[in-house]
Amino acid sequence: MTRSDNLSGSVVSAIGTEPPVIDKVSLKVNLFESVVGSETNEDVKPIAINENILLTIGTATTVGRVLKIAKKGIVEFEIKSIIAVDPDSKVAISRQFNKRWRLIGWCEIASYNEVPVKVHL
Repeated sequence: MTRSDNLSGSVVSAIGTEPPVIDKVSLKVNLFESVVGSETNEDVKPIAINENILLTIGTATTVGRVLKIAKKGIVEFEIKSIIAVDPDSKVAISRQFNKRWRLIGWCEIASYNEVPVKVHL
């Protein structure tokens, strides 16, 4: 696979073993002390409500808008384009700095909202 491959992030599975397809996800967030890959040594600021964050789950990437911040580091995101996930996956989160996405932390999936998907045979 290459970076420009349009199938990046796609999932193939046998009928009956499909992973959940989600449109909302709650993540237990672990922020780094400083931004990874930034030319300047910037500290990572806390996540804010309505902020757009890039979520990378497996090879899939999508933008999530922060809906709610709960206690114990749980952040609820609305996902702009639905994705299939392995509920045990770790999630990389990135924030835009100078028009580029930079890694700011990682997460574990706490819960999610599964959407129905039609299977075409």
